[in-house]
Amino acid sequence: MDKIKKVSLIGLGGVGGMFAAQLAPVLGDNFRVIAGSGRKARFENEFLINDKGYRFQVADPNEVGDPADLVIITVKSYALEAAIADIQNQVGPNTLILNFLNGVLAEERLIAAFGESRVLYGYTYVVAALKENGSVGYLPGSVRVRFGEKVNEDGNYTPRVSRVCELFDKAGINYRVERDLMRGMWKKFLMNIGENMPMAALRLTYAGFRSEHYREISRAGKAEVVAIAQAKGIDLRPEDNTKHDLESIETYKKIAGWQPSTCTDLDAGKTTEVDLFAGAVVQMGRELGIPTPYNQLYYHAIKVMEEKNQGLFAVDS
Repeated sequence: MDKIKKVSLIGLGGVGGMFAAQLAPVLGDNFRVIAGSGRKARFENEFLINDKGYRFQVADPNEVGDPADLVIITVKSYALEAAIADIQNQVGPNTLILNFLNGVLAEERLIAAFGESRVLYGYTYVVAALKENGSVGYLPGSVRVRFGEKVNEDGNYTPRVSRVCELFDKAGINYRVERDLMRGMWKKFLMNIGENMPMAALRLTYAGFRSEHYREISRAGKAEVVAIAQAKGIDLRPEDNTKHDLESIETYKKIAGWQPSTCTDLDAGKTTEVDLFAGAVVQMGRELGIPTPYNQLYYHAIKVMEEKNQGLFAVDS
């Protein structure tokens, strides 16, 4: 089994910064950040992650060079198509692609572009943020990386999963290969639909979980996800919906003033990941004949706020 010696990463934000800070020290110049000319100097000069300076090798998307053994994708969901184009010159016959985008549809798109033999499944829980000075911060204790095949046999991983395990062990990355990775991915998706979407639609912080009215809205949106997952043969259950409610009430007492990412993107006037969350639920529901009225409301409400940020409702004086 060949070891992973060269890694290219696209998306040096909060999650990408965590991977960069862990992998660069063990790979040296064999760790590369994929970035075009506009951002190349920013990453080649001192780039701060948790207030520590790093200088990365930068691979221009247009330059043909030696392919990576592993490409890690940590861009926002709306940048996936651009990322697929930008990593083309990093992908060779034996390259693995490991995606950590939010949602449950990105791997399908990557398989269509590069083939099933190259693509592994993954998701993360990391408390991270881009700071005002352009640097990246993350909480090391919050890092939970999950990856693998759709189904993984305990103690008998496939060779390609084992290759990544060996690298992550060397880098000290907190990971786990889950037996039913699809269930884990959909549980995270359920969480985002229950928090990210209704909080953005209602413009709330996590204090919203104090309200039974809010929890009812959250539960209804999540119930649509459970119905879709079960129709697809994914092991997501009604009790996962209930368990998330109970856990959230306790967890978010500690961070009642915080907002999920869609809220912060709207506050910053940025494009959100609503298409990957509520938009994906609506799309899958339409394909399966499953009603999704709550996610349709989330989707259209957040799209209206994006339009507001773009100046659509400005009134001339």
